[in-house]
Amino acid sequence: MSKRINERTTAYINHKSTILLERIYLAIIDKIFDAENYDDFEIDSDNNIYVTYSLKKEETIISDSHDLISDQIKIKYRKKLGEKLEENGYFVEYDDSDIHVYFQEPLKTDKSTVSSIEHNILTYKKKDQPDKIIKGKLIVNSEDSGLFDFGTGEED
Repeated sequence: MSKRINERTTAYINHKSTILLERIYLAIIDKIFDAENYDDFEIDSDNNIYVTYSLKKEETIISDSHDLISDQIKIKYRKKLGEKLEENGYFVEYDDSDIHVYFQEPLKTDKSTVSSIEHNILTYKKKDQPDKIIKGKLIVNSEDSGLFDFGTGEED
């Protein structure tokens, strides 16, 4: 009997997560279309452009299930939704019952991100090679060559 219950639970989780994925994905694509065509978007304090979609209405289809099952459904469809949107070039953040979809990678101002960026820059530098120094001469000529002389505008 437990095998049959486990199969039903798995089928229920798969079905609900697939339905939620498609419904919310289409709703977010619609919000992105509105943002791009009607300037209906939000900007945060770091000048990141994004749209917000509330997941409460969509997630009511799993409100009658057990908390453990609804949590599994949320985890499964949110992961797939994030992957699907990131494939299209968007960046996703979840905030309890809202999803924020950024049009570009959000700017982070905390120190951990800055140090990781610096670390990444340093790893791309080739080891055991001296820095290349380019030398040049600055020629200052006191005489005007007339290169930018376009005339006085008074032609005969």
